[in-house]
Amino acid sequence: MGLQLKKQEAEKIFKKLGVNEKTDSHHVRGFICVNGIKVLPVFYSHGNGDMPGKIPEKFRKSLLLNHDEFMRLKECPMRKEEYYSLLEKRIIMKKEL
Repeated sequence: MGLQLKKQEAEKIFKKLGVNEKTDSHHVRGFICVNGIKVLPVFYSHGNGDMPGKIPEKFRKSLLLNHDEFMRLKECPMRKEEYYSLLEKRIIMKKEL
């Protein structure tokens, strides 16, 4: 079974991570900012209930998290600071490649 994600859970993740968000007619968009610098664009669609199909996986990948890390973020054991630390390592690794 694939990853399940409700719109309300995506909203909670945005709030937890301090995403600077803007809403348009189709999506809630924003950037994860670290030290005032936009480092990662993220978004989710408006709607009710579960996100359809592969959308939850795309949302997870947009946050640069593996499945287990995403579940920890979604279920709340992962704090914003821990996520930022993981993100920093992943961005540095990508720049080195």
